[in-house]
Amino acid sequence: SLANAQVNGGFTDDFSDGDFTANPQWAGETAKFHVNGGELQLNDSEASTAMLSTECHAIDGAEWIFTVRYAFNPSSNNFCDVYIVSDNANPFSCTAGYFVRVCGVSTTDNVCLYRKNASSSNKIIDGRALTLGTNNTFKIKVTRSADGEWKLYTDINDEGTYTLEGETTDLTYSASRYYGLAC
Repeated sequence: SLANAQVNGGFTDDFSDGDFTANPQWAGETAKFHVNGGELQLNDSEASTAMLSTECHAIDGAEWIFTVRYAFNPSSNNFCDVYIVSDNANPFSCTAGYFVRVCGVSTTDNVCLYRKNASSSNKIIDGRALTLGTNNTFKIKVTRSADGEWKLYTDINDEGTYTLEGETTDLTYSASRYYGLAC
């Protein structure tokens, strides 16, 4: 679906051109992804990992908006992390960045913002508990001011209204090189 990082050094890609190899160029495990009806989709039936990224330097005064749609009930073993800030083209190798996880490793299904450090991930915004089923669409917006004020919003089922999931201040990292998906 839509991937968007607005600010100098950002990008926009709505995948309406049916391609993710140009404008902007996404790199990584490209054989595991395809564009279908204007949506970037994971196309891998194996129980494995998959990643894709594009260059993005947005961080100070930035806004990231993207849509995540699961056609299954995500779990702690089957989900996607959206790296809105990463120091590495391979999100699995990120040592300095921030990512959004839709549900995950706890018993509460939610949308959270994490800070990725060299060897660990720290949840910095813990979103509200959600009721998830087998067909879930989340429009997600994350903002970061130049002062390091982060806000995480969701629009469940793309209804046109954002709800604030939480906010925090974190100035740990002030540079970005990539935006990526780690599934």
